[in-house]
Amino acid sequence: MSKNADHLKTARGLRPVIEAEADAIEAATTLTEPVVAKLRESGLFLLMAPRELGGAEADTSTILDVCEELAYADGSTGWAYAQNCNTMAYTAYVAPDAGRAIADKGCAAGMFAPLSVAALEHGGIRVSGHHSFASGSKHSDYIGSSAIVMQGGEPIIGDDGMPSIRCYFVPVTNVKLWDNWDTIGLRGTGSVDYDVPEQFVEDAYTFSLFTTQPNTGGALYGLGPVVLGASSSAGWALGVARRAMDEITRIVEGGRERMGSPPLKEQQAFQFEYGRRTLALESARLLVHDAYGAAVAHMETGAPATTELINRTRGATSHINDVCKDVVRFAYEASGSAGLRNPSLLQRCFRDMQTGGLHVIFDPRAIADMAKGKLGILVGTI
Repeated sequence: MSKNADHLKTARGLRPVIEAEADAIEAATTLTEPVVAKLRESGLFLLMAPRELGGAEADTSTILDVCEELAYADGSTGWAYAQNCNTMAYTAYVAPDAGRAIADKGCAAGMFAPLSVAALEHGGIRVSGHHSFASGSKHSDYIGSSAIVMQGGEPIIGDDGMPSIRCYFVPVTNVKLWDNWDTIGLRGTGSVDYDVPEQFVEDAYTFSLFTTQPNTGGALYGLGPVVLGASSSAGWALGVARRAMDEITRIVEGGRERMGSPPLKEQQAFQFEYGRRTLALESARLLVHDAYGAAVAHMETGAPATTELINRTRGATSHINDVCKDVVRFAYEASGSAGLRNPSLLQRCFRDMQTGGLHVIFDPRAIADMAKGKLGILVGTI
C-alpha cells in the first residue's frame, strides 16, 4: 500500500461486498472469505503498520475515517477489522525483523489483557495461558497476547512498582481457537476464546504493554499500545452510529406514522431529538479527531506525549462511546416496528452497539482521569 493511497476511497469501495456478505458473516460468526480476500487485496490490514515494514502508517484521522467507513458497511466487519488493524500497529514495538515477518503475512489478531503467565529464559520467555475475545482471529496469520512475567511463583515487579507485563506474538497455528462466540451483537466478529499451549517466544517477538518507544515507525506509535489501540475502536463506534442515523432517516422519510398522528418526521419533538443527536455525533467526531491528532502532533515535535494529552484521547474515546450508544438507541426506539423485525440494519446497529460499547477500551474511568488532570490531581495514563 503506497503512502499516498486514498485509503478512505479504498474502504468505501469495499462497501458493496461487505453489505452483500453481512447476513452470511453474522450466520458464520466470523468474516466470510469474500470480505477477507478483499481486505487482504486492498492492503487495508496494514493501515496502522509502520511504513518501514511495508505498512501505510496512516495518520490518526485516516485511521478513524477508514474504521468508521467499514463499520458503517457492517458493524461486525468494522469491529473485526479495527482489532486486526490495531494489532498490526503493534509490529512497531517488536524487533524490526519480527515486525517485518508479521507484516509480510498481512494480518494479526489478539487480546492483550495479561492473562498468560511467562517465565524468563535465555533469549525470550516461556508462555502459556487462556484468553478471550480474539476478534478477527479466524482469518489471521499471527495472534498476540500478554503475560505477567513470573519468578519463583511471584510476579516480577519493575522499578515503577508495576508487575512486568510482556506482550508477544506467535503464529496462529501455535494456539487453539475455540468455537464459542455466541452473543446478541457483533455476532460476525469471530471473537473466540483461545488457548496458548506452553511454548517459547523469542525476545524479538515481545514488547512491554506500557511502552511508548517503538522500534520502527514515527510519532504515531509514541501513543503506546493501549491508547493507539483505542483509536480504531472509536472509529468503529462512529460508523455504527452514523449508519443508525441514516437508517432512521430512511425510515421516517418512507412515511413512518401512527393513526391519528402526523408523520413522525413532521413532529417537532422528533425533529428536536433527531437534530440533537445529529449535532452530538458531529461534535463527538470532531473531538476524537482533534484529541488523537493533537497528541501525535505534539510528539512530532520530538517531545514525549504528556499525561494531559493521553488522558484527553482516552476520555474522548469513552465519551464518543456514550454519544454513539445514545444515538443508536434513539434511532432504534424511534423506528417502531420498522426496526423490530429481521432483517433490519437498524436492529443490527442497536445490537452491535450494545455489545461493542461494553469493551474495556471505552472505560468511563478515562473521563474521570481526564477530569483529575484538569483538577490538578495526579493520575497515570493507563
